[in-house]
Amino acid sequence: MEFLIQFLGLLAIISWLIGTQSKSKKGILLTQIISSTFYCVQYIFLKAYTGALIDIITIIRNILFYFEERKNKNISKKFLIIFAIIIKKS
Repeated sequence: MEFLIQFLGLLAIISWLIGTQSKSKKGILLTQIISSTFYCVQYIFLKAYTGALIDIITIIRNILFYFEERKNKNISKKFLIIFAIIIKKS
Protein backbone atom coordinates (compact mmCIF):
# COMPACT_ATOMS: atom_id res chain seq x y z
CA MET A 1 0.00 0.00 0.00
CA GLU A 2 2.86 2.36 0.78
CA PHE A 3 4.23 1.90 -2.74
CA LEU A 4 0.85 2.89 -4.21
CA ILE A 5 0.73 6.03 -2.08
CA GLN A 6 4.25 7.02 -3.13
CA PHE A 7 3.45 6.25 -6.78
CA LEU A 8 0.37 8.50 -6.67
CA GLY A 9 2.54 11.30 -5.29
CA LEU A 10 5.04 10.76 -8.09
CA LEU A 11 2.29 10.88 -10.72
CA ALA A 12 0.97 14.09 -9.16
CA ILE A 13 4.40 15.73 -9.29
CA ILE A 14 5.02 14.61 -12.87
CA SER A 15 1.63 15.89 -14.07
CA TRP A 16 2.22 19.19 -12.27
CA LEU A 17 5.64 19.54 -13.94
CA ILE A 18 4.13 18.81 -17.35
CA GLY A 19 1.57 21.54 -16.68
CA THR A 20 4.27 24.11 -16.04
CA GLN A 21 5.56 23.45 -19.56
CA SER A 22 2.17 24.04 -21.19
CA LYS A 23 1.80 27.12 -23.31
CA SER A 24 -1.98 27.48 -22.98
CA LYS A 25 -4.16 28.26 -19.98
CA LYS A 26 -6.38 25.29 -20.84
CA GLY A 27 -3.41 22.94 -20.81
CA ILE A 28 -2.22 24.27 -17.47
CA LEU A 29 -5.67 23.93 -15.91
CA LEU A 30 -6.14 20.41 -17.29
CA THR A 31 -2.85 19.17 -15.88
CA GLN A 32 -3.58 20.88 -12.55
CA ILE A 33 -6.89 19.01 -12.40
CA ILE A 34 -5.07 15.73 -13.02
CA SER A 35 -2.37 16.57 -10.49
CA SER A 36 -4.88 17.58 -7.81
CA THR A 37 -6.81 14.37 -8.42
CA PHE A 38 -3.70 12.27 -7.80
CA TYR A 39 -2.91 14.28 -4.66
CA CYS A 40 -6.50 13.91 -3.44
CA VAL A 41 -6.44 10.12 -3.80
CA GLN A 42 -3.05 10.02 -2.12
CA TYR A 43 -4.38 12.04 0.84
CA ILE A 44 -7.39 9.75 1.14
CA PHE A 45 -5.11 6.70 1.35
CA LEU A 46 -3.05 8.52 3.97
CA LYS A 47 -6.27 9.36 5.88
CA ALA A 48 -5.38 13.06 5.60
CA TYR A 49 -8.94 14.12 4.90
CA THR A 50 -8.39 17.86 5.26
CA GLY A 51 -5.77 17.76 2.50
CA ALA A 52 -8.14 15.71 0.35
CA LEU A 53 -10.94 18.23 0.95
CA ILE A 54 -8.73 21.13 -0.09
CA ASP A 55 -7.75 19.25 -3.26
CA ILE A 56 -11.42 18.56 -4.03
CA ILE A 57 -12.10 22.30 -3.75
CA THR A 58 -9.10 22.94 -5.99
CA ILE A 59 -10.37 20.45 -8.57
CA ILE A 60 -13.80 22.12 -8.60
CA ARG A 61 -12.18 25.55 -8.94
CA ASN A 62 -9.95 24.43 -11.81
CA ILE A 63 -12.85 22.75 -13.64
CA LEU A 64 -14.87 25.97 -13.33
CA PHE A 65 -11.94 28.04 -14.59
CA TYR A 66 -11.32 25.55 -17.42
CA PHE A 67 -14.87 25.90 -18.73
CA GLU A 68 -14.73 29.69 -18.38
CA GLU A 69 -11.50 29.66 -20.40
CA ARG A 70 -13.08 27.43 -23.07
CA LYS A 71 -15.82 30.03 -23.47
CA ASN A 72 -13.07 32.67 -23.83
CA LYS A 73 -14.46 34.56 -20.86
CA ASN A 74 -12.42 36.32 -18.24
CA ILE A 75 -12.55 34.63 -14.88
CA SER A 76 -14.52 36.74 -12.47
CA LYS A 77 -12.70 37.98 -9.40
CA LYS A 78 -15.69 36.97 -7.31
CA PHE A 79 -14.91 33.30 -8.05
CA LEU A 80 -11.34 33.79 -6.86
CA ILE A 81 -12.55 35.42 -3.65
CA ILE A 82 -15.18 32.74 -3.03
CA PHE A 83 -12.68 29.88 -3.44
CA ALA A 84 -10.10 31.68 -1.29
CA ILE A 85 -12.67 32.01 1.50
CA ILE A 86 -13.77 28.37 1.15
CA ILE A 87 -10.19 27.09 1.37
CA LYS A 88 -9.44 29.40 4.31
CA LYS A 89 -12.50 28.07 6.20
CA SER A 90 -11.67 24.37 5.59
